[in-house]
Amino acid sequence: MDTNDGIGELLEKGQSTVQKTGKAVTGAAVNAVKAVTGQVTGSDVSGQQMEANVSPQDQASQADAQAQVNDMVKDFYAPSNLQSGEPALSKEQIEEADKVKLEQVKQQLHNEVYYQPLINKAQSQKEEERPAEKVEREEIQELQEEQNKEKKKPDYALQREQRRAEVKGGIAG
Repeated sequence: MDTNDGIGELLEKGQSTVQKTGKAVTGAAVNAVKAVTGQVTGSDVSGQQMEANVSPQDQASQADAQAQVNDMVKDFYAPSNLQSGEPALSKEQIEEADKVKLEQVKQQLHNEVYYQPLINKAQSQKEEERPAEKVEREEIQELQEEQNKEKKKPDYALQREQRRAEVKGGIAG
């Protein structure tokens, strides 16, 4: 791979780290099996015999591989703001900021989902009449209009009597 390429470098580092880690893991597994075997059989295999089987170079390479693995894991799980150059926040500051954001979101949801629709509904009910009230109001208006028409209509019986008196003037007329 091209070592100048950033991705290529990362892949090569990852590959070498995996190889070193694989050797360290297999060595640790062998040691663990020997320790368990020693515990089951009752003999002390775990201490001096394991150290005798592992050369100093292998121990150094295992320690380097383990350090690289630890560094890589720390890089993977490091907060993203550390990589961008921002100052690190303490755990308490992060929790406090999260609590503040949570309260803001709760208040916003309360306003949007509960409070504003409730207020808007109450205002719209004041502006709009209920159907039963609307029907009653219309009936009352119709009755008032009929009464006004009745008042405007001439009283035919009264007019008839007035004409009769005027037409028959009697002796004087």
